Parts: sequence; C-alpha cells; structure tokens
Amino acid sequence: MRSRCTGVERPELLSERSFSMSSIAARARARRGGARGDGVADCGRARRMRRDGDGDGARDVARPAYEDAYEDAVAALERAMARRARAALEGDDGGTTAREWTPEDGAEAAARVLETCGAHYTAWAFRMRCVEDAVDAREAEAGTATLRDELAFAEAQTTKNPKNYQVWNHARMVLERADAAGAFEGLRDRAFAHANAALMLDGKNIHAWSHRAWLVERCDAWEEEMAFTEKMLAEDRMNNSAWNARFQCVTVCVERGDVGVLEREAAFATTAPRVDDDNESAWNYLRGLCAIAERDGSAIPRDVANRVVALAIDAARTAAAPAPSRAPSRHAALLLADRVAAEAVRDADIGRAASAESMFRNLATLDPLRGNYYRTRIDRLRAALA
Repeated sequence: MRSRCTGVERPELLSERSFSMSSIAARARARRGGARGDGVADCGRARRMRRDGDGDGARDVARPAYEDAYEDAVAALERAMARRARAALEGDDGGTTAREWTPEDGAEAAARVLETCGAHYTAWAFRMRCVEDAVDAREAEAGTATLRDELAFAEAQTTKNPKNYQVWNHARMVLERADAAGAFEGLRDRAFAHANAALMLDGKNIHAWSHRAWLVERCDAWEEEMAFTEKMLAEDRMNNSAWNARFQCVTVCVERGDVGVLEREAAFATTAPRVDDDNESAWNYLRGLCAIAERDGSAIPRDVANRVVALAIDAARTAAAPAPSRAPSRHAALLLADRVAAEAVRDADIGRAASAESMFRNLATLDPLRGNYYRTRIDRLRAALA
C-alpha cells in the first residue's frame, strides 16, 4: 500500500487498530525497546499482529506504510498531549509535570508531525491549544508576538500545501484569537497579503478565497474586494471564484442602499471579452443581477431593474445569434429560453410557452450533449401549464 504521508510501498497487513495514534505510538515504542513495559514483548506482539491479526478477529486491513520518523513524531505528540493534560490537572500546585510542561514544546511536537503529514487534524488542533496557552501566559505585547510568529508558521505551511484546509483554518483561528485580544489591526495587512499571495499562485484556490472572504467581511473591505476581483478577472475572465466573490460584494452594496451597483455591474459583465460564448460564469453573474433586480418586494426602483434586465437580454441576444466568426452561445441562448419559459408559466401564456419550447429544441440541436436536459425542460414546461 502507498502511504499518503510517505509514498512508500509496503505490502504489510495489520488490524484496523493500526490506524489510531495510540497504535502508531506503540509501534514507535516497540522499535525503541519500549518506553513503557517490555520492548521485546512489544516487538513480538507487533510481529504477531502482522502475521495473525490482533487476536479479536480483525485482520487483513492494509496498514499505511508509515516511516519510522513519522511514527516517532506521532509518539512524541501523544506524550506532549498527555503532559499538557497532566499539567492542567496539577494546576498551580507546583507539580512536576506543570513545571516541565511548556506550550513551546507542545507546539514543536505538533510541528514535527505536520512536517510529514500536513493535514493531521489532531496535530493542528493541539498546536492551536499550545498557542492559546502561550498567549494566555504572557503579557499583551509578548502574546501578540506569539500570534504573529504563528501566523508566519501558517503562511509557510500554505506555501508547501496551499490546498490544505487545516492550515487555512489554523490561520483563521490565529487571527480570531488576535481579534479577541485587540491585536487584529496589527496583522490585517499581513493576513491579506497571505491570501493574495496564494491566489497569485493559483487564482482558483477555494481555501484562499474563503479565507479572503472572511477577511473582507471582518474588515468591511468591500470596495477593496471589488478592485481585487476586477484584477483577477482581467487575468482570467473565467475565474468563477472571482465572479462569486464579486457577486457577494454586490449583495452587500444593495443591502446598504447602493442600488446603482446593479446597473454598473451589468455593464461590467457585458463588456467584451468578459461575456463571450464559453464564459458560463459571466452569464451566471448576469442571471444573479437580474434575480436581485426583479426580486419580489425588492426596494430596487423599477427603472433600474428594467435597465439591468435590458442589458442582460441585449447581450444574450447578440451572443445567441449566429455569426460568421462563431457559433451561437449556448449559455446566452439558455438564459433567453429560461426567461421566456418563466414568463409563460407566470402569465399562463400558451404562445410564450410555444416560443420557449422552440428555443429549447434549438438548444438541443446546438448542444446535443445536453439534449436530454433540454427535452426535460420542455416536459416540465408543459406540466407546469397543464
């Protein structure tokens, strides 16, 4: 079996218990000669487990081929977790463990595990607890320095593994702790730079976008986000994550009374080359703008809503029409067909329904791969009007 942590092939079989931290630590103790009990007996038991199963009938499960260094690191992490728990029980009574335990040692034990397995949830959770212990034990300025150092650690980890959810969650937890301590503003620019650097490497990294979205909301940085998404879309007009982030900005602007943003964004989205034959993200963005403009009970003035819808429909008609240099856009054609079908159902208009059916049939010819979908839309339209 190939280990996700090491990539080493080893055809050994072991019971399901081998997947736990405790069993990994036990194997590490057995190799070292036994930190607890008889090391020779531990080694013999491990060999018997590989040969015969664990004695409870569970066997023939391929155990990950962890390298010795990783097993040792997990064993050290387990010991650090136990020491922290004992120190917490001893409290201020001056017990031996309480004197020996330091958050820095625990954080370092977690870091050694994360060097090999960056997605180790337990190691990340324990490291965050150690960071919190260190901050609680220090004066405000020293605590802020600890959080700054921990944010640097998270940044280094995202450089190694930018699609690792745990490390982005850790960075956010560090910032939340800084916020609670009144130290967030000192880390604000660094936090944005961290997310931006990741998106410069991969403009569609959903973890980095989610992290930035939290920062934008926390800092009320919606104008900055509009500028940032425009920059990202200039680099890749089909970046769906950037379109989604921009749409969130629009909803916030509308909620705050800036209804003119809908018309501005409709013009933005329909400007070539953002909206073209294949850019489904831009067409979905236009659909969303129209949905906000036409929402029942909306405070959007009717003339603004009409202009937004007109911009979207005009762009769709242009893109859906045949042209010598390109095929009609299926995204634009579907937007038009959806609107006609919705109007037919709303007004119980048989004539409009016939037009919608014709448009869906044309789509089935234009886009045969999704032909069954368009035929299903016709069936649903007929059912709605029956």
